[in-house]
Amino acid sequence: MSKEIGCYSLIQYCPDISAAEVANIGILLFVPKSGFVDVRVTSTNQRVAQVFGGGIHKYDLLQRYKEGLADWIKAESRKFESMEAAKGFLAAYINLIAFTPIRSIVCPEGGQKMLESLFQKFFPDDAMPEVSPRTVKIGH
Repeated sequence: MSKEIGCYSLIQYCPDISAAEVANIGILLFVPKSGFVDVRVTSTNQRVAQVFGGGIHKYDLLQRYKEGLADWIKAESRKFESMEAAKGFLAAYINLIAFTPIRSIVCPEGGQKMLESLFQKFFPDDAMPEVSPRTVKIGH
């Protein structure tokens, strides 16, 4: 398999944009050449509760919002046809959920393996399923 260049962005919870305080809650990875787009979010809101206070049940609505995020990315996946297109799309998204600037990464074993690796790097205490039913292919 040839090495492909992927692009990733951390997904962040940002309840007050003016304060710019965030808690990482997931990761988005896309590989334009192969058309791979997928997102993983944390299974709990423990980190959010640590950063912003309150019990994790205070963030039940956020959990439902995170679960819908993958569906939203899937519906909008055609906008991830290039790095520039994705940058514009993510930069325009302003809400309680924010995206870090896109970073490039070499994906020697493909998008799925790289997503697993990145998720484990940034969220080592969170379990991740082996296969995502929400992985989408764009342009194919």
